[in-house]
Parts: sequence; C-alpha cells; structure tokens
Amino acid sequence: MSVIFLPATKESINHTYYKNPFDTPAQIIKGLYETESIKPNKKIKGIIVPHHLLASKNIATGIKMISPKTEHIILISPDHFNKCKNFVCIASGVFETYFGNIHTSSIAYNPLIDTNKDLFIKEHGIYTILPYIAYLNNNIKVTPLAVSVDKKWFSKREILVDIINKAITNDTVIVVSSDFSHYLSLDESNLKDQESIKLIKNNDPNKLLKLNNPDNTDCPICLYLVSKLSKIRNFDNILELLHTNSANILNVPQYKETTSHFVIIYTSK
Repeated sequence: MSVIFLPATKESINHTYYKNPFDTPAQIIKGLYETESIKPNKKIKGIIVPHHLLASKNIATGIKMISPKTEHIILISPDHFNKCKNFVCIASGVFETYFGNIHTSSIAYNPLIDTNKDLFIKEHGIYTILPYIAYLNNNIKVTPLAVSVDKKWFSKREILVDIINKAITNDTVIVVSSDFSHYLSLDESNLKDQESIKLIKNNDPNKLLKLNNPDNTDCPICLYLVSKLSKIRNFDNILELLHTNSANILNVPQYKETTSHFVIIYTSK
C-alpha cells in the first residue's frame, strides 16, 4: 500500500476546497517572526507541535525545522468535535492558506478510515498547522488525518499503525498536532507535563495510549502512533525542544485553566 497523490481537479476544487479560516495572518506571522533558530543534527522524521495558536512561535519553530525538500507530510490531529464516525477521517482536496494552497494526498481504502469534508472545515488541529507547512513549502503533499478520541482504540491500534506505515515513504515526515494539559492551574499543568514528557521520552507506546485526555494531552492515540511508528521506522531518537504554557505566554500565572504545549522531534540515532 503506497501513498496516492491526488492532484487538484475541477471536481475536487468544487467539492473539497477548504477556504482559509483565519480573519488575519497577524498571529501566524508573529510566530514565524519570533521563531527560534534550532537546527537538528539529523533529518527530522517525526515531530509533535501544538495547534493552540497562542503558541504560534512553537508551531513555527517546529515546522521550520522540517526540511523544505520534504515531499510528504502525514498530519495527525485529534477529532476535537467528535465528527468522525469511524476511527479515522481523512481529507482530500485543497486547503487555502496565506502562503499558498496545500494539496492533499490520500491513502488506500481501509474500513477504519472515512472521508468527511465537513469535519475538516472546523478542525483546528489540521488547519492551524497548514499555513506553517505552506510557508515551509506549499508543494509538500499533506495527508490530513483526524483520529477519534472516543473510540476504544486498543484492539485496533496495530491495524492503524500498519495502514499509516505503508503510506510512509523515505521522504515522509509524521507531524502530530497535539496540545498537552488542559483546564488545570499552572502548577497542576506542570506536574502533568512532567508525567507526559517522561513517557514520551521512554517511548512506550501502550503507556502513552493510557494518558488522560484532557489532563495530559488532547490526543493519547496520536502520541501512541508516532511512538510506534518511530520504533518501526527507526527514528526513535527523541528530543524535547520547547515547553510552554498559556499562563506563561500571557504572563498571567494565576490563571485557573491553562493549556500547555511541547515541541518534540524524532530523528534517527
């Protein structure tokens, strides 16, 4: 099973053209302007970035570390609004961004995967990341996957890993779009983040699958997938680059409900 690149056609543009959802590019450009210049020693094969636009700098820093010569990105997000009726939903078509249009690629049919046009109109776990990818290189083909966060994943996990693994080429990067602790105080959030980052670095997929949503992360299955694929594909050298919290970004440490973010890269050893 290999990646199927789907060029834009008249039909796909008429029926699966996703308009830019942002009112202004200001926050995206601010993040790109503030990007920390970090150059990895080896080519990135996997990365975790937030989709919380308040952490625009983190998103930009992470995505800009990916080689602009990359041909294919598999972008994995939680299905935030429970719109996917199956285990995974995929978008095919064209996404408009401030930096050009992103054309999607698909993967071969599997009964665990559905298409769902309406889901991706509002799925910020996908559309928040796409402008940064387009800024990097809007010729990169992107396979957007929204995974269900309420399905009983344990018995299906290996099947989905196999589906994605067969769609990976030598020039594919796995991008996981995930925020971390939600709705906790800064101190509580930091404790949960310590738990999460320890498990991520230990790279035990099944333990990651058991993380709490929303206390630890909004997508345990996303973290499971990148962990499992990193082992199969031998890109399991894991490095934490950035860790932030909305309370610190806004300089309001007394906030009772915060959101935290990591930028984590996966490379070969």
